[in-house]
Amino acid sequence: MEGPPILKAEVEKTINDMKNGKAAGPDQIPIELLQALGNWGIDQLTKVLNRIYDTGNIPKDMLISTFITLQKKPGATECENQRTISLMSHTLKLILEILLTRIRSKIKPEISETQFGFVANKGTTNAIFTVMMLMERCIETQKDLYLCFIDYSKAFDKNEFTGHIYRARGIEHLAMTGEINGKKSRGHQRTTYVDSLNTWANLEQHTRSQFMRSSCERQIWKTMTVNACSRHGT
Repeated sequence: MEGPPILKAEVEKTINDMKNGKAAGPDQIPIELLQALGNWGIDQLTKVLNRIYDTGNIPKDMLISTFITLQKKPGATECENQRTISLMSHTLKLILEILLTRIRSKIKPEISETQFGFVANKGTTNAIFTVMMLMERCIETQKDLYLCFIDYSKAFDKNEFTGHIYRARGIEHLAMTGEINGKKSRGHQRTTYVDSLNTWANLEQHTRSQFMRSSCERQIWKTMTVNACSRHGT
């Protein structure tokens, strides 16, 4: 990598800024151990980080992470109700934090003053309060106010597949829109969109939850879609 070497002061500041009591990574080295290294230990750690920084080669042991899923609410079974955390080496996290701090100092002038959230000391609370005050003022003065809300998490999660979904009008389109195919026969329940998915994908009575879990696994979902589309010529 090109750039100034990592300074001992950067290492010390980053270690002191890291929170205590965090779970250790696969190497089982807690942040408290790095904080207790002392002056000589910080010197040696700085040399190791500079060797990694100069060569771009990170030891394989430091690249191993442990992924754990945490339920957002008790009894959660759907993917969207769980979040994943990664337990990585604190030594690797140390060099990443140092590089991130350097990057932030470079891009900070490019960030708009109207940016709220994901920026230090600029939470969304003040922005929400400002919008509420603006709405009240517009109501009082009988003025029109136009607001646009974009769920970026869903936009980025589905961006790669959205075009294909609405072009193919296949299994993904049914799953997203809940479309019902077929007509209701007298005395028989109308075919649900899950039934349509099972028929379309040639599966044995998958439930909606099973379809949603499959959609969270990209390779499984891709294989299911490719197989279904090839059978139906889409």
